Amino acid sequence: MATCDEASIGKAVAAAGTKSAPAVLPPDPGLFKCADGWAYAYPDVGTGDERFTVTMVFEAEGQFWIPKDRAKVCIAPGNQVPQSIYKDACESN
Repeated sequence: MATCDEASIGKAVAAAGTKSAPAVLPPDPGLFKCADGWAYAYPDVGTGDERFTVTMVFEAEGQFWIPKDRAKVCIAPGNQVPQSIYKDACESN
C-alpha cells in the first residue's frame, strides 16, 4: 500500500502538476493527511504571481498515490473519500 508521508504525497503532487503549472507541496506536515487508502494535500500550483493553493485528492493504488477528480469522488462523506478526511478533502477551496 502507498506510504502516507511527506515524500510520497509530495511526489504524487509533483506528478499531478504540469510544466506550465508545477505543483509543489510546501514542507509542512499539516498540508496533507491520509485515511483508508485516500489522501488530500494542499499544494501550491503555478509560478510567481500566478501561484495559488489548491486541494488535491489521491487514492492509493498499490504503492502509488493516484490523483482523483474531486467532482467524482466527493459525492458524500464515506461514499469514496473516508468520512474522517472528507471535510478537508472535499469541502475546501
